Amino acid sequence: GEWPYRHWNTHHPWGAHAQSALWFSIFGPGQFGTRSLMIFVALLQAAVIYGLSRPIAAGWRWLPCLLWLVLGIQDFPVLSYHWLAVFWFSLAALLAQHWLRAPSPRGAAACGACLAVAGTTLQSEALAGILLLTLLAAGWRLQHRHRAVQG
Repeated sequence: GEWPYRHWNTHHPWGAHAQSALWFSIFGPGQFGTRSLMIFVALLQAAVIYGLSRPIAAGWRWLPCLLWLVLGIQDFPVLSYHWLAVFWFSLAALLAQHWLRAPSPRGAAACGACLAVAGTTLQSEALAGILLLTLLAAGWRLQHRHRAVQG
């Protein structure tokens, strides 16, 4: 079979089912459990977007979060494995930003773990994550090579 890569009936990766299982075991798989999980993931995503908006002027950092909460969710207002995958990928991007500012094995492991979870939720997020890390590594090497030449 295709296990552990995807669910046999839906062909969705297994990560979304595994991530939702704990939440649904506590709150139930009905309307409340589904909607509360969607709200929880949306709020977590808004917090990550706020963290990613660091380069924006302090007075405007709230704008990307507002756009996400008002427009992003309304574009596809159902709980989906896409929401979970985008959250984990965005969190990996935020952790990669921190990792570049203060390189450490722990930061690299946290970023890689988020990308692994994103990949088990939606395979295209894993590909995007590999591309992200490749570009970050190339940029980091160029930045340090430039410093070595100047120093």
